[in-house]
Amino acid sequence: MLKAFTNINELARDRELITPEICSQNDFYGHATALKNFIGWENAIPLPFVLEHGAFAGDFVWDVDISSPVPEILCGPTRRISVLKKWTDKAVEPIGPLIQYAKNLLTENQIHSEKKRLGKNLLVFPAHSTHHVSITYDIQAFIKEIKNISTNFDSVRICLYWKDILQGIAFYYEDAGFECVTAGHIFDPMFLTRLKSLLTITDMTMSNKNGSHIGYSILMGKPHYLWKQLYELAAPNDILQRDCSGFSFPAGLSKQLYKTFSVFNEELSAEQLNFADDYWGIGVSKSKADIIFIIDSILSNSSIHGLESIKEYFYGVYLPNIRDNISSIGSFQCASDEAVIPLAKFLCLQATKQSKSPLLTTRSFAKPVYVNLGCGNNFHSDWLNFDFSSHHPDVSQVNLRSGIPLPDNHADVVYHSHLLEHFTKDEAPQFIAECYRILKPGGLLRVAVPDLETIAKLYLLNMEKSLDGDLVAEDRYDWMMIEMYDQTVRNRSGGAMLDWWVQPQMRSGDFIIERLGDEAKGVIHALHNSITLPSPLPEPTEPLEIGRFRLSGEVHQWMYDRFSLARLLRHAGFRDIRRVGADESQIPGFSRFGLDTDVNSTTRKPDSLFVEAIK
Repeated sequence: MLKAFTNINELARDRELITPEICSQNDFYGHATALKNFIGWENAIPLPFVLEHGAFAGDFVWDVDISSPVPEILCGPTRRISVLKKWTDKAVEPIGPLIQYAKNLLTENQIHSEKKRLGKNLLVFPAHSTHHVSITYDIQAFIKEIKNISTNFDSVRICLYWKDILQGIAFYYEDAGFECVTAGHIFDPMFLTRLKSLLTITDMTMSNKNGSHIGYSILMGKPHYLWKQLYELAAPNDILQRDCSGFSFPAGLSKQLYKTFSVFNEELSAEQLNFADDYWGIGVSKSKADIIFIIDSILSNSSIHGLESIKEYFYGVYLPNIRDNISSIGSFQCASDEAVIPLAKFLCLQATKQSKSPLLTTRSFAKPVYVNLGCGNNFHSDWLNFDFSSHHPDVSQVNLRSGIPLPDNHADVVYHSHLLEHFTKDEAPQFIAECYRILKPGGLLRVAVPDLETIAKLYLLNMEKSLDGDLVAEDRYDWMMIEMYDQTVRNRSGGAMLDWWVQPQMRSGDFIIERLGDEAKGVIHALHNSITLPSPLPEPTEPLEIGRFRLSGEVHQWMYDRFSLARLLRHAGFRDIRRVGADESQIPGFSRFGLDTDVNSTTRKPDSLFVEAIK
């Protein structure tokens, strides 16, 4: 038996709230601590937003939230956006149940050991008092119902609220033979971590009153049984109004709640998932990158007094530390750990997708400006997209050789892929200077170009093998010569590369696809599935015809390796220049835009050199 949960008298000991938070309510139940630990934030530094306390019913809002000095409120479910917007001009962002961001208190071995000790376990959440309100209900009737249900389980645990432990309620449950546990005091920073472990090692939960424990249970794949029981609250009317009205369900919602959860069922139902998603937001989750994006958006768009120290920490310590120590933004894409049952998450997300109510856009302040240059058909609507020609309303047609049509210090991120090599060696410094000009100080440039170093190495490797009579290497040698020179010297569209692709039996096909990626694979597949393969275009002979083609944009004017590209960026004024992978970036949530990797995390252009640098 672990004392982490069962030393209830010590865990329930009353204490003062000690918090660095601007909004002290953020630290109730360890909410702020859990979120800070999730993103690797220093506990001594406050968060620049409100974490809404629990799931409020109806149109209730907490005065302390909407009157707080910070510019944004993070709520649980999407439904809260419209409610809060009736009362405040603050930005509102749903992030789902906060327990999904908490770490698990127990190790894998401890979880296994406790599961083995408890067997099939029922975790019960009795109706509880609050700091200033006492609750009474027929404990013996509830115990009788628990025992009726417990015949389906090997063990039962009663998870008590700290105030009820101090009032001696544990005696009745222990006298009935149940093991009592607690998640801790309301001001205990480990509350959510402890509760997450209790839910991890149980098989089902039960209660006699609605509360966040129901949403938390469903989120973690634990079916819930709600036994309807009368209760009374004792406190002055003003305290009852302040502390309890926000958690009282309207009649219609209360009826739906009991209809959904009051039938004992050891399997999660679609109705439970749908209700929990709508009311507690279990289908909403944020990655570490998403939370960082929210913080950055607040700090970069706010001059509110009191945020100066947070800005200093965020931009001076936190982001540089991430850039130095996180090799891949993809390493913290998932908000929920393995304790969350994948099936439950999948079902509730499916239910969310099938909902008739679209998700709302919530941010009322300006988002960071992300710019994609020479985007072609690879762009995202959240970015400003520019190209020499456009066939889509989200892409602006611009002659990038004449400059980038944005003001100085405007963009947070500038990105271009397989564009730079189409500028001449003399044009490139001017273009990179334009990228530097439009970036804000501290802004990030991400560049992808064909990697001359890798091409050269493969050329030399296959040349040596060809000299030894390796016929496979000879085909690869021929291809590497084309990859190195063709797009630089060709005088007609497609060049020798197209000639190779339209061979009835294309030599070294797997090697070429591995080099060029799925985009080239799609083109080659389309060519070979057409009625007739295209014949090579004749070589132009007229100088004017050749000149027009070579200025058309298809030709590579120069090539880069990691040294020459870094030198070009350094001469423009960029710093912290580093080579990264296709799925690595200092841009928060970069992978979700699908620019260098697709939905399957497959690199779009494997032959690329990826480099990032800071202004």
